[in-house]
Amino acid sequence: LARSLFKGEVKIIPVPTDGRWTTTGVNGGSVVAEDAFAKYCRVTTATGPNSTVISRNVVFGLNSNGAGSSRVDWDKDLLMVFNASRTTSNATAESFIQLKTAATIGELAALGIEFRIANLTLKGNAYGTSLGTEVDLGQALTSTYPVLLVMFLTSTGVEWFIGNVSKGTLTTADKFPTGMGAAEVNLCISHDNGGTATQADLSVGGIWIIQEV
Repeated sequence: LARSLFKGEVKIIPVPTDGRWTTTGVNGGSVVAEDAFAKYCRVTTATGPNSTVISRNVVFGLNSNGAGSSRVDWDKDLLMVFNASRTTSNATAESFIQLKTAATIGELAALGIEFRIANLTLKGNAYGTSLGTEVDLGQALTSTYPVLLVMFLTSTGVEWFIGNVSKGTLTTADKFPTGMGAAEVNLCISHDNGGTATQADLSVGGIWIIQEV
């Protein structure tokens, strides 16, 4: 897929998940598994309601035109690929996998791109000068089964893939990130079980970021 999307030289950045992440939990949310071989990270809530957790990592080495080692030039085509799975269905739960110039849990409020998982249903969105209209990707995760997910940012918008199949796009001007980011960029994995007293979790691994040189 990456070979078909990029035409020129690229920078390939593997993102490890072996404990070098910053995690913040509320009401019992925590990281319960970080694979020693840097293959996946699992975040989980507690059994009580309104339990949340976010695990984040500042991404090093993206194209920044000299603005800073952890900033990103959003005008350079960028692809993020990873595997994700949920273990337990919970109607009020939501998860986010985001690349953004913020470090907080929840919906985008600064430059960034994301997958949102509403219980098990996959959705996509982005933030430019304001938040875009969420794109329903028409597919849900199957509990415990990992799925390959891809976000591809270009000068014309964002495209989301499930496996190697394109599932949706957002092309509205000012609703996706452009230009040089003024702050460091974080890769954020978060989960919120909502008002239902059910333990739920999110596992993400095999993370690669590929960006146009």
